[in-house]
Amino acid sequence: MLSPRWLSLHFHGELYHRGRLRFQRGRIGSWTGGSIADAGLPLVPGDPALALHIPDFLGPLTPQAVDRSLSPARAFFARHYPEEPYQVAICDSWLLGAQPKDRLPADSDIVRFRQRFRLSHRLPDPEDTEPVRFVFGTEAAGALAVAATQVGHAVPAARGQWVTNEKRLLERAGLRAVDDLVARLGSGGPGTLETVLGQAETLFAHTVRAALA
Repeated sequence: MLSPRWLSLHFHGELYHRGRLRFQRGRIGSWTGGSIADAGLPLVPGDPALALHIPDFLGPLTPQAVDRSLSPARAFFARHYPEEPYQVAICDSWLLGAQPKDRLPADSDIVRFRQRFRLSHRLPDPEDTEPVRFVFGTEAAGALAVAATQVGHAVPAARGQWVTNEKRLLERAGLRAVDDLVARLGSGGPGTLETVLGQAETLFAHTVRAALA
């Protein structure tokens, strides 16, 4: 569910949509001020800064798509807000955390996006449901994906196997059918949630029993 604060940004017209990204006028805070100074920029807390937001429904976050957002954004804010020179953009997202960097290939879109930023401070890693919800679109789909991952770890453990490549976790556990169930949750329709969750429960139970046999 969207928070009231996030909705208020839309109602107040504070978000500027430029290509793949959204931008919000703001100021450098005390947490990011030290990191910006370390980067050699002559900026201090209170100076203008753009907050960068990443919508979850506008397609892949490719380097080309990001470039096509940043270039017109620079021109737009320089033209319409010349009294607010924006030299930095600040992004507070789970995409910049340690888990994506540690688990994804170096040439993935997320890792390459992360490389555009200097880490200012690290917040605790989010619960698994937060990034999964953004990836799969709904709380129910996110919860189902997390449950499949947990069962996916349990199955090779029951077989006495050690998983070293999580990219093939569901495939090795025999849970690839979960992809179709998650997709069906996104399509909606009467009774979809109950039906899909029932089928997922049956799939999980059958898979675990087979691994223990």
